[in-house]
Amino acid sequence: MKIIYTPQDNPVDGREEHDADLTSLLVGEVKLLEKVLGATFQEIAEGLEKGSATYMLALLWIYRRRRNTALELNDMDHIMRLSELEFKADEDDEAPEAKEAIVLGPKGESDPQVLAAVPNAV
Repeated sequence: MKIIYTPQDNPVDGREEHDADLTSLLVGEVKLLEKVLGATFQEIAEGLEKGSATYMLALLWIYRRRRNTALELNDMDHIMRLSELEFKADEDDEAPEAKEAIVLGPKGESDPQVLAAVPNAV
């Protein structure tokens, strides 16, 4: 799974692409994720597999926090637009429909209005 952030005001230089790979996290980052999300590592891994927007945003927060340790998880709600985020399955995933972008509403649910407004949304 890839997490892609493309800011509207700087789509070329500001683009970030991260592998949603929990094994690349430091132990301290995992502990921080568990603390702020109120979930175990296993629950976070399962949530990522199910496409939870909350867990994906939290993982993106961890990656961005490596450059800015003052960044708080709640800050992500105010600096990113849903249209700037894209969650893509890895190319080696078996299900062809999983290769489309996954766009979820703010609570991790499929939002029909958002899905209608975003091309290639699942």
